[in-house]
Amino acid sequence: MIRIILIAAFVLVTVLIIGNFLANRNQNSRESSVIY
Repeated sequence: MIRIILIAAFVLVTVLIIGNFLANRNQNSRESSVIY
């Protein structure tokens, strides 16, 4: 059970980091600004 929580937390953090990176890269487009 603890392993599942750790994996879920790791995946969530990874998705947030990738999403933040893509948002900073595509700051010109309005679509990325809608997410935040």
